[in-house]
Amino acid sequence: MESLRIAMVSDWFLPRVGGVEVSIHELARALGTRGHEVFVVTHNGMTTKGSYVLEDGDHYLVYRVPSLINVKDDVTLDPLAVVRSVLFIKRNAFDLVHSHGISSVLSLMTSMVASGGVGVPSVLTNHSLVSNDL
Repeated sequence: MESLRIAMVSDWFLPRVGGVEVSIHELARALGTRGHEVFVVTHNGMTTKGSYVLEDGDHYLVYRVPSLINVKDDVTLDPLAVVRSVLFIKRNAFDLVHSHGISSVLSLMTSMVASGGVGVPSVLTNHSLVSNDL
C-alpha cells in the first residue's frame, strides 16, 4: 500500500478533551502505525500567541498555528490561522486534507481552500448533530 501524507485539521485537539479530540487522536495514531505520514493541524489556543508549535504525537505530528481570535468552544475566527494552515498544507505537499467538524471554521475553510485553491483532495467529517438553535 502506498504511504500518504495526510493533514487532519480541526479547531479541537488535545490537550482539550472531548469526542472530536479523541477521535482525531485515535485515527491519526492508527493511520500513523500503518505507515502514513499524519499531521494534525490545529490552532494554539490563547496560550502561545504568535508562535508555531510542532509536537510529536503517538505516530503522528501536531502543527499548531497562531490564532489570536478565539471564541466560544475554542473555535478560531482568525483568518490568518486559516491562511497559515493552507500554506502549511501547500508547502508540505499533502496528499489529502481530512477536516473535522463543520462548526470548526479552521477545518471547514482550510478544507475548502485546500481543495479549491490549492488542489489537494479533501474530505470533511462532521462529528456532531446540527441543532435547531443555530
